[in-house]
Amino acid sequence: MDDTLTSIPDDHGLDRRADDREPSMLTPVLIVLAALTLILLGLQSAAELSRPTGGAIDRSAPMLNRAG
Repeated sequence: MDDTLTSIPDDHGLDRRADDREPSMLTPVLIVLAALTLILLGLQSAAELSRPTGGAIDRSAPMLNRAG
């Protein structure tokens, strides 16, 4: 038998291990979304911390007359 004519069929990458695959485009997208989420949460926390601590102004309460 002549072994030089025997060829290994190409499986077109169907049998490759997970670490041999090309990286998916989903990974960078998820990283960017996670980074944007963290940035927005940080901005929201900073906005809440810079807000005055009195809460909403109650317009229905009568104002005190300090002039007299």
